[in-house]
Amino acid sequence: LVDFGAAIDADAQHFRYGERAKLLTKLKRYNEALDDLRRAITLRDAEESEEKGDRKPPFKVGDEVRYIGAGDYEGRMGLIYLQLDDNERALAEFVKASVRGREAAIYIWHAAKVLEKMGRYDEAADEWKRAEVALTEEITVFGDRPDLFARRAEFYSEWGKDEASLADYNEALRLSSDDSCILAGRGGLLYKLGRHDAALCDLSAALREDPSNSVALAHRINVFTDLGQYDEAISDIDRALFSKEFDPESLLAAKGLRLGYLGRYREACDQFEQIGLDNLAIAYHHAVAKARSEGWDAARSEIESVRSRLAPLRDGADRAWGLYFSAGLYAVAENVERSE
Repeated sequence: LVDFGAAIDADAQHFRYGERAKLLTKLKRYNEALDDLRRAITLRDAEESEEKGDRKPPFKVGDEVRYIGAGDYEGRMGLIYLQLDDNERALAEFVKASVRGREAAIYIWHAAKVLEKMGRYDEAADEWKRAEVALTEEITVFGDRPDLFARRAEFYSEWGKDEASLADYNEALRLSSDDSCILAGRGGLLYKLGRHDAALCDLSAALREDPSNSVALAHRINVFTDLGQYDEAISDIDRALFSKEFDPESLLAAKGLRLGYLGRYREACDQFEQIGLDNLAIAYHHAVAKARSEGWDAARSEIESVRSRLAPLRDGADRAWGLYFSAGLYAVAENVERSE
């Protein structure tokens, strides 16, 4: 950040504000990132209005003329507003980005998802269709690029068109068979389709190509878990704990659950205790693991404490979850009648 500040002080160009905004976003300093993106947009628009001789040439997608790099800052502002749960502003920025940017298809796609989130389903349906057209036109304009087929594959998966998604992933891997990101994408889709063995093959290949591929690692943890290969899942969780791409508390919780599946309840308790028991779900799993490892009498007070914390859930909007967790506690206490 200091170096970016010095570079901006020396020569305040829009791309420097844009690059600093990326770092600020990564640090979750969202308001500062938004300020830098607004400055970047002001400087970029001023440059475009001057019609500089070194301005990058336009290209056409369908009937629309776009300038390379245009729209990116607005799109990134939209993504930040999503993090801030400001759907209206996110949508406004995605619309701006979609009409002028090189990445227009992506931002039409984001707009579709935001509209769905806002309950505006008819408008969302139109945007999904527009995004499909834009993604297909990009492939037509730029040729057989594996990244574009992979992008459309991800889009189809989110739209619920899994067979179309798989076809695009297959084409992307035909063009680039050892691309770790594409292998991870197809592996995730195969996992979603319940094709665990094929998914495991792709995800392991992705990690051989790039051991730091966090998407492949996350999917493989789930695949190993579904296959009942809990030791392998725990090994991958331990590997993920060395990566900055994961939330450590989520990983510790996942490890605790899988240790429980193996009957290693004391070790599971250790994982939950590292997180802390303020979170009700973690407190619940810790109480269950403690009862399994030390017996009902040793865990009695903790289970009663969790049960009292569940009372508002049992009587509120989340009644189903409250009853589910409460049933689990009665099952641990071997009170079969109450559990049922």
